[in-house]
Amino acid sequence: PDSYLKFTAPADEEYFVEVYDHLRSGGPNFVYRIEIAPIKRSLAMVLPERVRYFSQTLSVPKANRMALMVNATRANWGGDLNVSFEGLPEGMSFQTVTMPSNRTTVPVLFTASPEAAVAGSLAQVIGRPVDEKYSDIVGRLSQRTMLVRGQNNRDVWGHDADRMAAAVTDESPFSIEIVQPKSPIARLGSKQLKVVAKRKEGFTPAIAIRMLYNPPGIGSSGSISIPADKNEAEIPLTANGSATIGDWPIVVTGSAQVGNGRVEVASQMAELAISDSFVTLAFEKSAGELGGQAQLAVNVENKIEFDGQAEVTLLGLPANTSTNPEPMKITNEPASLVFPITIKPEARPGVYKSLVCRVVVTQDGEPVTHTIGTGELRVDKPLPPKVDAPKAASKPKPTPTPAAAKPAAKPLSRLELPRLEKMKQAEQE
Repeated sequence: PDSYLKFTAPADEEYFVEVYDHLRSGGPNFVYRIEIAPIKRSLAMVLPERVRYFSQTLSVPKANRMALMVNATRANWGGDLNVSFEGLPEGMSFQTVTMPSNRTTVPVLFTASPEAAVAGSLAQVIGRPVDEKYSDIVGRLSQRTMLVRGQNNRDVWGHDADRMAAAVTDESPFSIEIVQPKSPIARLGSKQLKVVAKRKEGFTPAIAIRMLYNPPGIGSSGSISIPADKNEAEIPLTANGSATIGDWPIVVTGSAQVGNGRVEVASQMAELAISDSFVTLAFEKSAGELGGQAQLAVNVENKIEFDGQAEVTLLGLPANTSTNPEPMKITNEPASLVFPITIKPEARPGVYKSLVCRVVVTQDGEPVTHTIGTGELRVDKPLPPKVDAPKAASKPKPTPTPAAAKPAAKPLSRLELPRLEKMKQAEQE
């Protein structure tokens, strides 16, 4: 691919640009082209696909709502962005939030009034920087629709649109609402988001619900339904340890079979607060033998103050082990908790690092649930019992060694014999 270089001139001067072969070669066939142009700021608006290879359009039932995401691609500039729509069908309005400089997407909620006529239009999707120094930048929709796809879904023939197809449709037999959460979801925590459906008389099918999008670090289930003949359900939400703290606009969409097709609507735009974890836990390693007991110590430090007491429950124990099911209580003060663990003889020896603690803090009457880990439990086989050593056999008394016989006297030589006799004679005198 062709290369490029961005250059910022430090002063008003005359500058030269040079191009050459990497090997410093040259010849009649070494042809180059250089283009020099000022860097331009640009902004492009896109409607992200919700179904792959299908361009996003907008259908809003009368007296109801629908939502979609809008994406902005900034080039050679940065800053907050306002998103607006022009040319929507009469009776249709929109609600959105300012797109921060560090974000590229925002949710937009569209509402059709009960008096709106069933109609459609091609609407402008416009992005404008909040900062007035970028007032010359205006972003508009650039949306590719693949009309013919080839092998491996290659774009063979398509259409580039600069406007969004929007329509007001017939009334839907149902609508949905988010029950606004009163408490935040904490990092390393979870929350149940309650959604309530309003059904017209006689409409009973199940309604599939899901989050329009997940804030950074938040996960949600995409397979939740409000059961047939029921009017509410809960979407499980989870937050990882790096979830972005702050207040986030959220929308839930719901779809159901109506006649020969599916109708989709959206909830109101609610707010989900993400906070840091209220506490931190430090687990100490624990060990025990089959058929015995172990103790797991957990040290608690407070990060965010809360009223009253919080409950701490030990979870994730391996099979055939158990602890007291009653949760322990903590306050804002540092604490050291000790969980007794019973290990049955049927447990499997090994090292288990699956132990976690569920911490539930109550705020504004709602639980703020944390799941913090991980603790470690080592299950050992008991040592074999010691075998008494056999008594040492008494040693037999040693047999006395007979005295060695005196060696026989050495016979005297013929020279020593006269000397001995002379010595005896001298002793007698």
